[in-house]
Amino acid sequence: MLLLVLLLVRSGVACERRDIFGARPSDGFLVSPNYPLPYPPDQDCIFNLTAAPGLVIHISFTHFHLESRMPRSNQCLNDYVVVTVTDHQGRQHVGERLCGTALPPPIHTMQSALSIRFHSSHANHFSGFRIRYQFLPESKR
Repeated sequence: MLLLVLLLVRSGVACERRDIFGARPSDGFLVSPNYPLPYPPDQDCIFNLTAAPGLVIHISFTHFHLESRMPRSNQCLNDYVVVTVTDHQGRQHVGERLCGTALPPPIHTMQSALSIRFHSSHANHFSGFRIRYQFLPESKR
């Protein structure tokens, strides 16, 4: 019985894939599991944002508190967020891993598809993130 309880605690809350389609100009928020409380261990969350033709996607981080970069390698190895933009030809442009406490800069893409992946390791959990997303009309050139 104790083993079952330990396994349930270790596994944390399941993180589901979330698909958001912007059919018209709109906005909303994405948050890490349990936000603003510490996120659970061993998470892999995917947030897919897709905009209708004529719309683009902008995101901005309003809160960001993940585990810091590893001192020796200066890399985000344990807990991180990765933003991938898919262009109109279907090519994926993967951003760097984001971690720590500094708010990442906003991403103002002129594309209609973007995904955000959040990964947490088995140890050291923080308050996570809150991201504002916007589906906006494509600028006239």
